[in-house]
Amino acid sequence: MAIGGLEAETVRAQLFVAAEACGLVAEDGANSVRATIESGGRAGLAKPRQISQGQQSTPCWPDVTKEGSPRRTYRNARAAIEALGIICLYDEFHDRMLVGGHVIHQWAGELSDAVTFMLRQVIIDSFELDLGKEHVLDAATALCLQNRFDPVVDYLNGLTWDGTKRLDKWLTT
Repeated sequence: MAIGGLEAETVRAQLFVAAEACGLVAEDGANSVRATIESGGRAGLAKPRQISQGQQSTPCWPDVTKEGSPRRTYRNARAAIEALGIICLYDEFHDRMLVGGHVIHQWAGELSDAVTFMLRQVIIDSFELDLGKEHVLDAATALCLQNRFDPVVDYLNGLTWDGTKRLDKWLTT
């Protein structure tokens, strides 16, 4: 099934790579990470934008000059990140901001100065526009915070109770 023009399996794989890059996948934690990704997808937290693989759409720049040229603003940085199909997430449990997506695949992972630099360079290469470090970082941070998830809560919500009552015997000696 396609999600926003990308195959769902591609999106799941990109999110898993981002989780691995951040050290969130332990030997026994791969299944919980996959469950979290599935849960987030069902909740609609990480819907990629409509783009063809290898191509990006031209953003509708919210802030332009009188001549129609895009300005160096936070809102334009946000529009550029969205147009590139960058996935921005905030892991509440680990207090980590994660970014991923086809155009920054090798730099996918936790949002950092290095990732911000590469994201800024991808925007320059794609749109011939330098929006500035602060605007790119602020936009990526805001998009991460807008797309929150908690892998522990998602994992627990994905479990089904087996019907065995245990609470009555939990603290007995």
